[in-house]
Amino acid sequence: MVISWRTALESYDYSADLSKFKDKNEYPAGFTNPSFQAQINRSNIRLFEDSFRKIIKEQNFSSFSIIGEVCFWKIYTKRDPQSLTKIILNRFKHEKNFNNFCLNLHNLAENPTLENFNNFRIICGQPHGFAVPITFLSFFRPDKYPMADSIIADWWCKNKERFGYASSHDFCPYGMISGQDEDIENNWTVYLRWMDFCQKYASVLTAKTLAIWRARDVEMAVFYNCQKGLVPLSKLKDIAKSNPQSDKSVNKKTEINWFAKFDNQDTNYSPKQYPYWSTGAGSKQNVYRKNK
Repeated sequence: MVISWRTALESYDYSADLSKFKDKNEYPAGFTNPSFQAQINRSNIRLFEDSFRKIIKEQNFSSFSIIGEVCFWKIYTKRDPQSLTKIILNRFKHEKNFNNFCLNLHNLAENPTLENFNNFRIICGQPHGFAVPITFLSFFRPDKYPMADSIIADWWCKNKERFGYASSHDFCPYGMISGQDEDIENNWTVYLRWMDFCQKYASVLTAKTLAIWRARDVEMAVFYNCQKGLVPLSKLKDIAKSNPQSDKSVNKKTEINWFAKFDNQDTNYSPKQYPYWSTGAGSKQNVYRKNK
């Protein structure tokens, strides 16, 4: 049933108070001006993603702090979110490093190979990292790339067979996603299967709900369901397989040109049609909006 997916996404409630970063006064504009002022929650997470994508797309060095804001958001619930965020910011306060970050992230998004991922991890100063570099990739292209962390790893291990991915290995070690040399090839390969699943289900959910789902939205639904869901997420049939006589226009995968609006200088662009809860209002109707 679609409702299990819709409910999980509507209920996604991960939040982070960026103002808790101790050294926030040292850094200029990022998502906010000055940076590290916002409370990020479900009502503004897409605007946060949009701002990151805009800054990286335009290579706007004056707002480099948003890289640290995204890092702090990702590891907010960890024991020490301060140290890694400080390291990240100290790295990208140098314009050459910031430009390399932008270029290598774009290359990875266009060609998601293990070699490009390893190069990007080095640029991030995380040669053995996984979840944080993947978070940057997901923020840059949420239509294609979901996040992946220990919660996702646990769900994938328990549910991959039910959703048709029995041949996929598990992330390793169990309950984690290691970026160490001995694990990275396996975990990158598993990530690509997880990515494939999220893209597939985004397409199916878009057709079934008439609202645009991205790979990132599927991941958010899984994240919430794994932590707090009362019922398992339903396995959905591809509309094209379950109803071969249906209108081909309905079965066609929705294509989103995420960067076209940037080229037209509409810098507040975000996709016009989101899943139901995108405004934070909670009403179950399609939402058409541009960020204010």
